[in-house]
Amino acid sequence: MSATETYSPGLEGVIAGETAISTVEGGLRYRGYPVGELCNLCSFEEVAFLMLHGELPNKTELAAFQQRIVAARQLPESLRNLLKALPRDAVPMDAVRSAVSVLSHYDPDLNDSSPAASIRKAERLVGQIPVAIAEQYRYSKGLPAVAPRADLGHAANFLYMVKGTVPSATAARAFDVSLILYAEHEFNASTFTARVVVSIEKK
Repeated sequence: MSATETYSPGLEGVIAGETAISTVEGGLRYRGYPVGELCNLCSFEEVAFLMLHGELPNKTELAAFQQRIVAARQLPESLRNLLKALPRDAVPMDAVRSAVSVLSHYDPDLNDSSPAASIRKAERLVGQIPVAIAEQYRYSKGLPAVAPRADLGHAANFLYMVKGTVPSATAARAFDVSLILYAEHEFNASTFTARVVVSIEKK
């Protein structure tokens, strides 16, 4: 080790990155908002917009965002066939990983890495991933897929696609809050690993 190098066991004291999206220091915050306040006052769709666009949406922005998410609630037939063909005991997270990889091939912005295109990709995935999860779950139970409903919110629609029945308002709200709480947790292990890989690629 040279005189200019410092050994930091467990990376203690090392700044691994900076972000304005999520912090856990002093309590979990998304874009500066305490997560408890967001759970009490917002829907998951509003929080997803906040994460992607940096500010909470007004009514017009939220309605347009919801329309884009609803429009994205569809899967290419090849992915549906793949989900049907997976072993019934396939690990759900592995199935999600495979689904996202397949979806990338069909994304209209596949070859566009601009910030605007990346936001569009992320919005589409917000709509598509729940459909993939619900379909894989039902196929694993030997059940047919349930088509999404445009008249249901994000949380309620997911529960509907999984169960086949419209959830109660209480169940939908409970799941909505759960989605908000799991939306982002700064530097978890997988996030840190991805950042390390990307930093190496950029050198």
